[in-house]
Formats: sequence, structure tokens, C-alpha cells
Amino acid sequence: MKYIYTLLFIVGLASFSTAQNSLWSLERCITHAQQNNLNIQQSSVAVKQSELNLKGNKREYHPSVNGSVSYNFNIGRSVDPTSNDFVSRSIHSNGFSVSAGALIYSGGRVPSTIQQSEFNIEAAKLDMQDTKNDIGLQVARAYLQILLAEEQLANGQLSIKQLEDQLAQTNKLIRAGTLPANNRLDIEAQIATSEQTLVANQNNVDISYLNLKLLLMLEPAAEFKIEKPTIDVPSADQIGALSVTSLFDVAVENQPNIAAGELRRKSAEKGIDIARSAYYPTVSVGGGLNTNYSNIALDQANAQVIPTGFDTTNTQVIFNGVSQNLGIVNPTFDLNIPKSSYFKQLGTNLSAFIGLQVNIPIYNKGLTEISIERAKLNVINTQYTNRILRQGLKSELLRAIADAKAAAKQLEASEKSIKAQEAAFANTQRRFEVGTANSFELNTARNNLDSAKTLAILAKYDYIFKLKIIDFYQGKSISLDK
Repeated sequence: MKYIYTLLFIVGLASFSTAQNSLWSLERCITHAQQNNLNIQQSSVAVKQSELNLKGNKREYHPSVNGSVSYNFNIGRSVDPTSNDFVSRSIHSNGFSVSAGALIYSGGRVPSTIQQSEFNIEAAKLDMQDTKNDIGLQVARAYLQILLAEEQLANGQLSIKQLEDQLAQTNKLIRAGTLPANNRLDIEAQIATSEQTLVANQNNVDISYLNLKLLLMLEPAAEFKIEKPTIDVPSADQIGALSVTSLFDVAVENQPNIAAGELRRKSAEKGIDIARSAYYPTVSVGGGLNTNYSNIALDQANAQVIPTGFDTTNTQVIFNGVSQNLGIVNPTFDLNIPKSSYFKQLGTNLSAFIGLQVNIPIYNKGLTEISIERAKLNVINTQYTNRILRQGLKSELLRAIADAKAAAKQLEASEKSIKAQEAAFANTQRRFEVGTANSFELNTARNNLDSAKTLAILAKYDYIFKLKIIDFYQGKSISLDK
């Protein structure tokens, strides 16, 4: 039996752990949304593109190497590429070349472009973080909306339970003859109305879950349940202590879009240096190897002289006053020059070169000045954009503090209203039990209490969310635990 109890305990513990793990906390929801949101994934692509731009700009200083192969067939009078002689015959020629070049000085364009790319990378990363923060705030809103809808549903279920208890008590009083039979009709009608409200509350829960699933990129039919944390409603005193100036200073330091704007301003300023680099000369070094082949090229070094016989030439000479024919015998020869082989020509015709090139800008129709002015305007535009961002942030903070203060007052008023309506309902219920109040008065008092509770629930979650917005501007992580 001891082993059976142990096994049952292990199974129960595993089931409890599985149930706990199946619940989604706010932090888990935010993390999942940030990992799967399409806007964030698109922002990560922008970061990778910026990183590739930086990598490409750094390689501007790397040497470039190119190779080429050519084949030509010439007919008629043309130049033999191996001897540069004009010949009138068909020629097959083949050439190979390898060249390399490297930039030495660019007038400061390359280092400025590298620094600009580094600023752009950091700005892109901050843009992605800003998108993550926005998604986190949206998830928190949807999460709190579920808690609100579920609390309203639970409140509606409790109201129906109280009405059913009231109906049971009324039936007892009717059977005892204390109340007329028609008193139960008002309660039954109120139960029917509350059941309709309960259906609407359940629909709100379902819709709220659907909205959160869509933010998390989950299938609508997926099993999904959130945790119900115990939320301590902060005191309204901390709202009154908030200062727009101090909160703005903190927000400027923590909001990614503000920091990204400053990086874009620095990037735009580097654009001026890039435009000015066109005033300066550029220096580059290059070199290469070339060789070629021709089918009519001859191997002069291996030319052969081949005797072909003798040639007799008659010459008139006068000897002792007598003219006579003298036969002179001359040997004859042929010159045999073989064609040069393919690979021998490639080796013989091999040549190399190295050179330094300096390009000095003299006049380019004033385009450099226009580029500089355009870059300066881009800096000014970026500065205005940053000022707009800061002004917008200040306006958002003013509105957030005002909304939080209003929500705190609304919550305080709703709590006072609940206490007043609870006292009124308790008084009406005592009067109903002794027969001095009818069921209509009791239902009216209950409706007033239910309405006060509903408004209090709305005020509580609205207040909590307004506080989370202020936490968001302060750079705090969005959590319900603090």
C-alpha cells in the first residue's frame, strides 16, 4: 500500500506541475509575442541588412582580383598579337590575364561610410527594441482585458447565486404566508436578466482570449489559459508625487526611439563628410599578368637551315684577252622555322605590370556642392524629427500622468460607491426580511450594488494599466508582480 500511495502522489504532483506549466503568465506571453511577432521579425531583417552594409563598407579596402580569358578569330589583314606584325591570313588567338587593384586613399569616404553604417546598425537595433516594447504593452493590455472580463464573469455568477438564494428565501416566506406569491416573479425576472448578462460576460472573456491569441500568433482553437495573479493595487499617493520633468528625463534615457533618433542624427552628419570626400583625390594601386597565343606564331629560337643542293651560275670573265664562261657552283639552303607550341607561347609571352593611379577631381559640374547641401538638409531634417519625437514623448507623458490621476480618482470614487451601495443593499435586505420592503426595492438595491461593483472592476484594471504605461516610459519591465 505504501508504494501505491507514493505512486499516486507522484502522478498527482506531475498532473499539478503540468497544469501549472500550461498556464501563461504575463511575462511568458510577452516573451512569446516578441519571439513570434512579424513586425519584430521584420525589424530583425533590417538589423541584418545594416550589418551587411557595414561588412561591405569595410571591404572597400580589400584588394579586388579579376581574371579574363579571350579567344579571337581574325580573317584578312590583321595584327598578330604575338609579334604585332600585320599579316594577311586567318589567325586564331587566345589570351589570358589576371589583374588586381586596391584602394589606398579615398578622401575619407570609406572611414566615414563605415562609421555611418555602425550608427545605422545601432539605430536599427533600437528600432527593433522599440517595436518589442510596443508589442509588450499591447500584450499587457490584452492580458489585463482578460482578467477584467473574467472578474466581471465571476461577479455575475456570484450575483446569480445570491439571487437564487434570495428566491429560495422568498419561497420560504411565501409558504409561511409572510409574502404574497407574486413576489417571486420580480426575482425570477432578475435572474433571467442576470443570466443574459452572464452570457455577454462569457462572450467578452472569449473575445479577450481571442485577441491575446492573435497577438501571440497562436491558433484560435489552441488550448490557452492565463494565470490569475494576485494584483496589489498601488496607492494613488505615488501618482501625485510624479513630476513630468523628472519622468521626461528618465523616459528620454530609456525610450529606444529617442536614442535611435540621436544615432540617425550622427549618421546624417557623417553623410556630410562622405559628400565632402568628393573634393579630395583618390589613390589606388594595381597590377596584373598577361599572356597570349597565336596559331601563326613561329619559334625563331629553333629555326633550322637545311641544304637543298647546288646552284651553278655562269659568269663571263676575260682571261689573257680571251672572254670565257666561268661556272660558279653555289650551295642552296632552306630555312625551316617551326610553329611555337601553345604552352611555350604562354610562357614566352608572359608579361606583368604594376602601377599607381591618382584621380584628382577638378570640375564635376558642381555636383559635389549639391551633395553637401543635400546632406546638410538631411541633418536638419533629422534634428527636427528628433525634436518632434521629444515633444511627442512629453505630450504622451502629460497625458499618461493625467490619465493615471483620473483613473486613481475614479477607482477611489468607485470604492466609496461600493461601500455606500453595500450599506443600502444590506438595509433593504433587512427591511425585505421583516416585510417592510418588497422584492422590487430589493432588486433595485442589488442592481445598484452590481453596477457599482462593475464600475469598480473597470476602474481597477484601468488604473493598473495606466500605471503600467508610466512604468513603460520609465524603462521598467512590464509585470503584474510589482
